[in-house]
Amino acid sequence: MVKISVVIPVYNVEKYLEQCLDSVTTQSFDDIEIICVNDGSTDESLNILKQYEIKDCRVKVISQENRGVGAARNAGIKISSGEYIYFIDADDYLELTGLEEMYDLSQQMDLDLLIFKLVTFDDETGERNYNYSDMPFLLDIGKEVVSYTDFKKDLFKVDVTVYTKFFRKELVEDKRFLEGLIFEDNAFYFDYIFDAARIHFYDKCLHYRTIRKNSLITAASRNHTNLIEVYENIYQKFKDRGLYEEFRESLFMRKVDSFHYRFTLINPKYKNEYYSLMKSDFTAQKDEYEREFDLEKIDKRTKRIFSAAIESDNYVEFEDNLKPKKKDNSSSNAKLIKILKKFKRKS
Repeated sequence: MVKISVVIPVYNVEKYLEQCLDSVTTQSFDDIEIICVNDGSTDESLNILKQYEIKDCRVKVISQENRGVGAARNAGIKISSGEYIYFIDADDYLELTGLEEMYDLSQQMDLDLLIFKLVTFDDETGERNYNYSDMPFLLDIGKEVVSYTDFKKDLFKVDVTVYTKFFRKELVEDKRFLEGLIFEDNAFYFDYIFDAARIHFYDKCLHYRTIRKNSLITAASRNHTNLIEVYENIYQKFKDRGLYEEFRESLFMRKVDSFHYRFTLINPKYKNEYYSLMKSDFTAQKDEYEREFDLEKIDKRTKRIFSAAIESDNYVEFEDNLKPKKKDNSSSNAKLIKILKKFKRKS
């Protein structure tokens, strides 16, 4: 058994692939297997993978028809044999000592999950953001090893991306990413976090995340409507574990905020479709919201977005209803006029 399985989904990333593979094959920690899942690439990605497979026996290449990143990661999980598992996308790269630091900390602390930070790297401008995944609330706990119960109130503030996680493979065996959807790692995170009894936050950036304007997330296409199905899956995971009532209001606020955030980003030509689906989803939850939720636990912003989505007739009206309302100064102006008139009479 190798110590670490590194799973890399690959789809039409010939421009970035060598940098990613070089960052993994030259790691200071070498007891690894590198599972590259070619997800139906039509560019030179597969040829590049084959070249690395020939020169490095740790590289394993498997191919499948294009089914998306979730399916590619699942295929990698199935054949992985490591004690730990790490997921990296083919347009990203790692610190040279990244895997060594992940493994050593996980061994020393007997961890189920190591959470660390990433650096975002803008592909066009070269700008780097080292604070993208700051999570000071995990440092404020004051413990080296925690479980989710130690940060319940901040559970939804943790960066859900898999790039900032180092997993114990044993706990991944029965888990899978959603397939055919974007935001597939959201549900995976919540499925795993409840089983991770020993978690540590490492306040250091180990992963470099490339920001591409034509990526699935930043392209803001019709696929953003996948978020509705993703949250149905997340809700079900909480219910299956008997945790839904405890986290109901926090989960609701996270959902409303996520839906609204994606609405602000989505391509305008898909906004009406996205808004209609969002309104239908919110309307379906309206009775539960009014009957069972503790409304004192829900912030004003969430209430405003939720109500506006239900009450508006279309996405333009929804946007208008969320704009800050101008204060009505008519009454105060009237008072000022009266004072001026009174003053004028006296003079």
